[in-house]
Amino acid sequence: MSLEKERMEKERINKEVAQDILSQLGGGKTVSLMLGVANFVIIDKGIIFKFQGNDTVNHAKIELVENDTYKVTFSKLAELELEELEVYENIYCDMLIKTFESYTKLYLSL
Repeated sequence: MSLEKERMEKERINKEVAQDILSQLGGGKTVSLMLGVANFVIIDKGIIFKFQGNDTVNHAKIELVENDTYKVTFSKLAELELEELEVYENIYCDMLIKTFESYTKLYLSL
């Protein structure tokens, strides 16, 4: 496989993983509306987003790991500095919403 094809395949997989994560959180539109997210950043097997509504934490990074679970990192982004606050590992897809809501005290549904 050529380097360009490999790059395109990796990009396709990363987009798919990001879409799956957003779907498991209730959907991209729901997350945007409930949390005031303007942009989602697709990363290698994951997604990053900055959200509103909590003075303590405002940044989440969700990554798919080798054992088909997620690593969820909560941080505070202030004045161009990212402070890591908490990391959860071995989170199954059905635990993503509960993990997010219990740590941030922000809800993804009415």
